[in-house]
Amino acid sequence: MPPARPPIVFTVTPADSEGTSQSSFDEDYPEEPCGTKSPTSATTPNLNPLSPSYSAPAKLPDFEQFTSFYITIKIQMLSTWFWAAIMICSASLLISQVVNITTLYTSKPIVSQVSFLIEDSGIQFPVVTFCNFNPIKKSWLQKINATGQFSEDLLDYLLQANVEMQALYSNANPAELAAGQKIMDAYKKNVDPRLSVDKFFFDGGFECNEIMKICSFGGRKFDCCKHAESVLTPLGRCYTLDLSRFGEPWMWKQVAAGEYNGLQVLMDSHLEEISYSGSGEEADPVFTNSFENGFRYFVHAPKTLSFVASEGISVSPDTRAYSSISSTNYVLLDTQNWGTCVTEWPEKYQTDIPYSSGNCALQCKARFYHDRCGCVPFMYNLDYKKPTCTPHEMFVCMEGTVKNNGTDFEMPDCKDCAVECESWQYNAFNSYGVGFSEGSIKWLMERNRNWTYDHIKQNFLAASIFFKDLTYTQYNQVKGISLSETLSDIGGNMGLCFGMSVITCTEISMFLAKLFWITVSKKRRSYMEEKKQKEKEKEEAVDRIASEMNIERLFKAFQSQQHVSEELPDKSHTNISIDLTDEGFPPSEDNTPPGSNSERLC
Repeated sequence: MPPARPPIVFTVTPADSEGTSQSSFDEDYPEEPCGTKSPTSATTPNLNPLSPSYSAPAKLPDFEQFTSFYITIKIQMLSTWFWAAIMICSASLLISQVVNITTLYTSKPIVSQVSFLIEDSGIQFPVVTFCNFNPIKKSWLQKINATGQFSEDLLDYLLQANVEMQALYSNANPAELAAGQKIMDAYKKNVDPRLSVDKFFFDGGFECNEIMKICSFGGRKFDCCKHAESVLTPLGRCYTLDLSRFGEPWMWKQVAAGEYNGLQVLMDSHLEEISYSGSGEEADPVFTNSFENGFRYFVHAPKTLSFVASEGISVSPDTRAYSSISSTNYVLLDTQNWGTCVTEWPEKYQTDIPYSSGNCALQCKARFYHDRCGCVPFMYNLDYKKPTCTPHEMFVCMEGTVKNNGTDFEMPDCKDCAVECESWQYNAFNSYGVGFSEGSIKWLMERNRNWTYDHIKQNFLAASIFFKDLTYTQYNQVKGISLSETLSDIGGNMGLCFGMSVITCTEISMFLAKLFWITVSKKRRSYMEEKKQKEKEKEEAVDRIASEMNIERLFKAFQSQQHVSEELPDKSHTNISIDLTDEGFPPSEDNTPPGSNSERLC
């Protein structure tokens, strides 16, 4: 704080016989020539707020006068250990918290939210793909073998094309595979040059009206084959029911829970069409589809491959399967939002199939084998745009892989196949009923006179697929922390430690920017010095004017008090004092021109 100024008091006392008044005034303020500074005026600071000397002697730069960063006031108290410790602790706490918050944000955390959603208006029904375990019809074989050149050895050889490559390599006889390849080459040369593995399975499969007999959805029957699409899978020629794509609007959603509100399909296995008996020496292991009768169906999302996106459900003849399904929706964050999912194929893959991680993995394996062997195994050929490997070609390809690497077989890692951003998964809870009732068999026989009692008992089967309730679970990835939350946390810690705000940060930034500008720019420094000199001259001029006005008011007040003292009745006992310190007198500097009120007062 600036030192307190001593009050300047004029004592006006009536003149007595001893001349007390004049002597008292002379003793307090002895007469000095005008233009000289008294000790009081030389040591008393200027009280004019416009003067730079009005502020504290130990003040900070001008930044202290306009900032809202109140800790700058406490800096004046750093001579005490208390405030020094407080500032150090606050600064350390703020720095550590800002580092922790920033580290958390830059780590890009992701959390998962689980929601249980209810669809009162109904749930979109999934796609169902039906496949017969018997991939080749006996009647078709008899038709193409009219010349007797399509032998059973050729049939056994081609049926091994849909076997998994590891099973083929572990169980196949190389000599028999080589002989089968020669038979196939001879048939292509002499009978049908268009013969291929994929053409063999597609042409030899069942037609839709041969296996799908009766279909209904929500209790309303519809034409199965009108709404079905044929697809080629490792099980041969299959049929897909995509009701949301090919069906009527009332078939798009299941609007009520329960068995009778879902899909019911009655199918015919046609066991009489099985012609493949096997020799016991082929590569098929006992766990392949050749040892099971009936159908296998897959419940999966649209635009996905049945055998990749879903677990198969098997049902045998004279059996009814009940599949109560529940759905789960996965919504993930893409790479631009801290996630890892993608929506498009990598650049090196050229295909029209919708992207999914499963499709990409198969395409990756197909590309690997095509580059190495010149063909693609039947199980990995998604769009059949590349040639399909024959069993002998697959064996030779894998045998070369083993010799080159010294391991059983080599498979690509497919690191480019990231998970898709949105996917649906359907889980089925299955139960079975064995045997058709007599009433149901009679009803079926009345529907079609060609369906005999024995044929129904031996070949027919039914599948019911339905939602057990109109709810689904959604797993949604979200950012663990947002930018607004990060800024809010940092701002809260700044306010807690130093009382800082956005305005404070702006003030500090402006101050530092100006300070940096002055430091690096010589022109700016010269400009600031000139500006400071002009302000100093302006303040001195204002001080002179203020001193003139204060001295004039002092002179008038002194004359008025003299007049009052002359009229007092008892002049020997009355003192009248005037405190002139509030009038700005004496001035801090004697800048009075000649002939002014100051000179007259002197």
